[in-house]
Amino acid sequence: SMMALIRGRGLLEGSDGMEIVIRGATEGDFDGIARALRDWWDQPGFDSELAIRERVSMVPRLWLQHFAGTSLIAEEAGELRGFLVGFVSADRRDEGYIHFVGVAPAARRAGVMGFFFAGMLFLLTKYFPSLYPVFIFLIFQAP
Repeated sequence: SMMALIRGRGLLEGSDGMEIVIRGATEGDFDGIARALRDWWDQPGFDSELAIRERVSMVPRLWLQHFAGTSLIAEEAGELRGFLVGFVSADRRDEGYIHFVGVAPAARRAGVMGFFFAGMLFLLTKYFPSLYPVFIFLIFQAP
């Protein structure tokens, strides 16, 4: 399983030495992700009401209803520390994409993104052996 892969490489160390656990997403994670989309981007230009509405509209509940199997969650002591929403193309069954990814400001530089990418590659190659993962994304770095 993906958790065995992650545990085999060790859990991430978060704030105060607590462990960050990476797991598969569920529809129940939607509310936490919606809050994160509003709160985690506080850089100038990303904190306006328009930017927040646009960001939240990019990850509606529908994504977790249909793509939870290719999405990941990072948690520390039960608190959301990151999320990755990915999918396999319906028209190009040999392509997988990362649609949206976010890491809490307090968890940045803890290795969450590396585990997300490793976990996504694991999921895609396990369930879709002929798949060619295509990662197209923008990175917004906090000041």
